[in-house]
Amino acid sequence: MGWLAVVLAWGLGAFGAAQAQGVAQGVAQAVSQPAAQMVARTFEAAPRWAASPGFERPVGLAEEIGFWVRIYSQVTTQGGLIHDDRHLAVVYEQLDFPERSSNAERLRLVDRTRARHAAALRSLAARLRTLPEGAVPDPGSLPPDELVVLEAWPGGTTA
Repeated sequence: MGWLAVVLAWGLGAFGAAQAQGVAQGVAQAVSQPAAQMVARTFEAAPRWAASPGFERPVGLAEEIGFWVRIYSQVTTQGGLIHDDRHLAVVYEQLDFPERSSNAERLRLVDRTRARHAAALRSLAARLRTLPEGAVPDPGSLPPDELVVLEAWPGGTTA
């Protein structure tokens, strides 16, 4: 069984049959027909795997599994995610590349977007250092880019 099948099978424990079908359809649109058939076969067998004591989903991988399920079910080959490199569930922005854009144009868009979010993270971190420990900035007082990166993190996250 390929790595994609393993990731999707682990991820299925959090999904019902309708959501699993949606993932299969998303993969079918994004990849070749043989790969889509492999994913469909994975979904057919996944309930047995998920229930099997020999195929446990490690708790420590839940975030990573969710990320890869999202990649294969919601992101096309014409886009991508700008996300935190350590906490994959923290997604700052989903990119959709313009039609017929070259690889160089796509790289420039990714680089500009990544740089914008990195600057917002640095600025937000500097702002948080000026607040009393445990204090949260008023969202209404934040510039839009800082608000986007702050809202990408789960509530209660500390610096």
